Parts: sequence; C-alpha cells; structure tokens
Amino acid sequence: DGRIDYAGAKMAPVLNCYVRHDGRLLVLKRSDKVSFLKGRWHVIAGYLDEVKTVEDKAIEELGEETGILRAQVSSVRLYEPYLAHSHSTEWEVYPVLIDVRTMDVTLDWEHSAYAWIGAEEIDDYNLEPNIERYAKKFFG
Repeated sequence: DGRIDYAGAKMAPVLNCYVRHDGRLLVLKRSDKVSFLKGRWHVIAGYLDEVKTVEDKAIEELGEETGILRAQVSSVRLYEPYLAHSHSTEWEVYPVLIDVRTMDVTLDWEHSAYAWIGAEEIDDYNLEPNIERYAKKFFG
C-alpha cells in the first residue's frame, strides 16, 4: 500500500500523540491484538511510514485510534524528536500535543480502554518513562 515496512528494522521513526482536553490527557490501554506493549497504558502512537508531515500523520492516527476528527482539533504542537531504545530497536520519537474540543472517543482494535486523566492520576497508569515525562509537561 506504499507505506514503509519497519518490521525488523534497527531504527524506526514514530510519533507519540498526547491528546488534551480541558487540562486532562487521554491515555489508552493497548489491546491484546497489538504486537508491542500489550495491555499497557500508552498514548496514541504510530510509525512515520508515509510521505506526510508529522502533523498530518498525527491527525490521521488520532482519527483512526479515537474517532476524533480534524474538525474537533483546536491546536497541534510539535516537539523536538528524541531517541529511545527498546526491544533491540532505536526509536526516533516525535512528540505531538493535540488539543481537542471533545472527550467523545470511539476506540479501534488497537486499544481496549481509555481514560481522561488529571495530573494527580498519572502514577496510577504505569506509563513508559518517556511517555510519563512528556505527559507531565502537558497538564494544565
């Protein structure tokens, strides 16, 4: 379908989308149907595997994973990428903060649950360290 296949790659570019509404962040529990981090709480994520801007890919992933469409997005902010290592892969991670006008979420197959959390709840979700570090920046 024209996308780049990063299966088995030693390095892959990905985005992590932090979705915020009225000072709360959206966290999603990864389903048992995904290949990575099954059952863990995370944010919207996806490979940068097409020739698209990071912003366009983030909006696409937001729609696919939550049903929230571009019309419900009030702002998108891109942050400097960083490198992370796990499962013998080096990830070039592009953090994106998306403010939305709705809390209505329709999950796809990648997630089994979701929650809109406040800063005081972040420790209850056992997020990956890099995910938690960025999430803490985005409350308020």
